[in-house]
Amino acid sequence: MAEARARFADLVRQLVVAFLHSHSGQLEVTLGGPLNVVALVPSTHRPGPAPLGLVTGLGDGVATVLPAARWAPDLLRRAAPHGGSPPVAHMRPHPAAFIVPAPDCASLAGARVLLLDDLYVSGARAQSAAAVLGRAGASALIAPLGRVLRPDRVVLHAEFLRRHAA
Repeated sequence: MAEARARFADLVRQLVVAFLHSHSGQLEVTLGGPLNVVALVPSTHRPGPAPLGLVTGLGDGVATVLPAARWAPDLLRRAAPHGGSPPVAHMRPHPAAFIVPAPDCASLAGARVLLLDDLYVSGARAQSAAAVLGRAGASALIAPLGRVLRPDRVVLHAEFLRRHAA
């Protein structure tokens, strides 16, 4: 895992920077103003930082494109009620799956947050993260970097892959 992370970190960083460079204007229009914060969707199962937080130099890359936005990779934390697993599950977002530490909560009122997710499967983690940001008074826009396609289960996925096979 560490070898793959090191090998692909530069590619992921370049992908994020290129995406932000090309689309930051539209993201700001969608959110109704300049981005104030760039945060990461935490993992619900792995301890430690969000997977994208392990990409060396990602914060610096984001800062070059969005210099007015605060890079906040640790803004959201997993919530593990009663020492158990967070209540978010596949296809089941839950507003109590993540928390915003108290010192950050006050600074989010009226903030426009770009929420980066490493991989979009069902959207449950990202929606759960956006819910906690909304409760803190922020507007959040989710930007997944990757998408799991299941052509054997979802007809639209199979059609998409057929159209883009060339």
